[in-house]
Amino acid sequence: MGSKDKGKDLLSILGSLRPYIQPASGEMFFAIGIKFTSFKIIDAFVLLIVKLGKRTEFIF
Repeated sequence: MGSKDKGKDLLSILGSLRPYIQPASGEMFFAIGIKFTSFKIIDAFVLLIVKLGKRTEFIF
């Protein structure tokens, strides 16, 4: 979304997230983001993260 690091590959991006997202056996997460404009007035970005494992969490 407009960053200058568009050329990075997925593994290097995931490696940079390691301090924030700790890998764990049996844990998975999915994320989806939507960027939209309503009536040319509101610019918005919505991010939904679902964490699956011992506990299921939904983060908006």
